[in-house]
Parts: sequence; structure tokens; C-alpha cells
Amino acid sequence: MKKLLILFLIFALLAATGCKGQTIAPSATSTPSPEPTLAPESPTVAASAEATAIPNAGPAISDFANKEVTLDNVETALKGFFAEGEYIGTDVENSGGIIYVTITYRPSTVLSEKDFAVQVGHHTTMVMEVLFLNESVNVVTFKGDTPTVEGAMEIGMTKEIADTVDWVTLKNQTQTDYKAILDLADNYYMHNSISDKLE
Repeated sequence: MKKLLILFLIFALLAATGCKGQTIAPSATSTPSPEPTLAPESPTVAASAEATAIPNAGPAISDFANKEVTLDNVETALKGFFAEGEYIGTDVENSGGIIYVTITYRPSTVLSEKDFAVQVGHHTTMVMEVLFLNESVNVVTFKGDTPTVEGAMEIGMTKEIADTVDWVTLKNQTQTDYKAILDLADNYYMHNSISDKLE
């Protein structure tokens, strides 16, 4: 009985602090996991004295601002942002000198359609903050997949809009309110399997 009480207290403490699991850096060979593994959590990055644009940013994030926008450099900058099985892939396209970056993600644990929208909105905010550090990135699209619908939610933003965003405030807002990022985005899409069940 005492062990059950201790376990209950530990789970209650974890729930109260928002701790849902450890973040794990994606690998180049990551594939979607049909079974939930870890709940998403904000990225874990090592502190770096040189990082000025993002508090506590690690070297990969800080260095990305000055690197060529390639698939490898984008994936390196985003290591640690996704739990195991959540990262689907990245696409980098240079079309007439305009650089488009697309990130595809599938949350590993989803409690409801609203939870899905919040997770996609919050991950979008974290990823866009990093990618738009690089002046060469012109457009970022973040796609959230469900197990049954690819691109169930998509959020797109241009550099012009990104330069006006207060990322710290937006990250705080999107932890509970997916609409905060949608209100700023250049465009967004929600499949009716999600939007029909949101208030």
C-alpha cells in the first residue's frame, strides 16, 4: 500500500509539473512509430554562453544562424526537439533563390483533437524560432500528421512575419493555446477530422 501511495505521489508530481517524458534527438533513419512511446516535451538543449538569440540555446542552434540551409544543417539544429518516433522528416527546397523548409511531425501521444492542435502549434513555434534565426530561410511550413491523416494540420510562415514575432511570448502561449500561432501564421490548414471537434 505504501508503494502505491509513493507511486501515486510521483505521478501526481510529474503531472503537476508538466513532465511527460524524456526528449530524444531524431536520427536520420527515424520512422514513424504506430505505437505511442513518449509524450512530447519542450526541447532539451545544452546551455551555451555564445547563444544570444535563444536563451540556453545549444551550439547547433546558435551555429545554424550562420550555416548554409541544407537538410543536414536543419536536422542538426533541430536535434532534441522531438521524442522518439515523432520526427517524420525535413524537406529543404531552393526555388528561384527562395528557401522553403518543411518539417513533418507526428505526436506520439495524443489525448484529444485539441491536444493534437496544441502539440502541433507549440512544436511549430519552437521549430520556427530556430529556423528563422537563419536569414536565408524565407518560408517554413510545419506539418502535423495523425496516424490516419497526413498533413492533418499545417502552419506556414514567411520571414517577414517571423521577424515581427515575440518568440518567448508565443512559446508560452502555445503551450496551451494553438490559436496563438494560427493568428500570426501566413496560412494554415486543419483537416476536418481535427477542426470539427475543436470548440
